[in-house]
Amino acid sequence: MSPHSLSLFLVARAAPLPAEQRRASLIAAARPLLLAHGDGFTTKQVARAAGVAEGTIFRVFSSKQDLLNAVVADVLDPTPVIKALDEMAPDASLDERVHHIIELLHRSISDVRAFFAAIHAIPAHGKLFRGSTLSNPKNPDPHHPDACDDAGSASPAHPPVAPDEQMRAKRQQTDLASQAAVERALSPFADQLSVDLATAAGFLRSVTFATIHPFLMNGAPPMTPDQLSALLLHGLKKES
Repeated sequence: MSPHSLSLFLVARAAPLPAEQRRASLIAAARPLLLAHGDGFTTKQVARAAGVAEGTIFRVFSSKQDLLNAVVADVLDPTPVIKALDEMAPDASLDERVHHIIELLHRSISDVRAFFAAIHAIPAHGKLFRGSTLSNPKNPDPHHPDACDDAGSASPAHPPVAPDEQMRAKRQQTDLASQAAVERALSPFADQLSVDLATAAGFLRSVTFATIHPFLMNGAPPMTPDQLSALLLHGLKKES
């Protein structure tokens, strides 16, 4: 290889990144490929999209399935929503806080549902769920207490693998973290709530999920954050 070719080769490769950033960049590169091709995408395509050598993938992930699992886990990760809840404006009113909480949860749940709807539209999606962190693609809400419950199923021909105890503990930890974040967001107005913080936060999360899930809405269009926050704050009765 000539010095010129070598310089072009080096420029084409991405600069070294810390381990966590490299992992995140590979997950970000794989996500649109997964949506476009199901689990039929190749690690060569991921490497090209991330601007790295294909071998770099296997220094971060033990296998392609490990990468697939990481993409699913990233889609379900509530960390960005928790961060946004904790960064809510301190001078926001109760009405503004409730609306913002619902808006964040609504957007997150909708994004997750859109991801798995796209995956289920791909005929060969079944293999994705073998050994993955997802056990219930029909209830993919990372913020809801019943998310990823074992009662869910993927394709009948490809039953999901039962999660191990470590995965169960992870789901419980995630649920507790999401619940706690909503409680913190509501806490400045605890004395104005008709119920305790834990009940209010749990109810808000559950109702937001229920008003987005198509199987629970009986064909009705999903409620917008404006409609839902008004209903939760002011009830069903019209103001006189």
